[in-house]
Amino acid sequence: MHVPNYYALNYGIACFLNYTGDKEMTESISLEVTGMKCGGCETNVKTKLAELDGVVSVEASSKENKVDVEFDAAVINVDAISKVITEAGFVVG
Repeated sequence: MHVPNYYALNYGIACFLNYTGDKEMTESISLEVTGMKCGGCETNVKTKLAELDGVVSVEASSKENKVDVEFDAAVINVDAISKVITEAGFVVG
């Protein structure tokens, strides 16, 4: 069973809670990220985020200037995700 539950963060970022039927609870965020110019930039962001504990999945689009991340909020938060993107040389927000 998958039951999405919408709420907004103080960033104004869309965020969803996903209950998968197990005890696992994940959140999905869509971050506006500028500075990605090509597939290499997308791969860079995806690789760095995928290395983080608690990150379940990552999609990045340089054309849409966004990064979608599904993560376990008990392990990692939006600030830590944003920091990694910023340290990779891109602008969040």
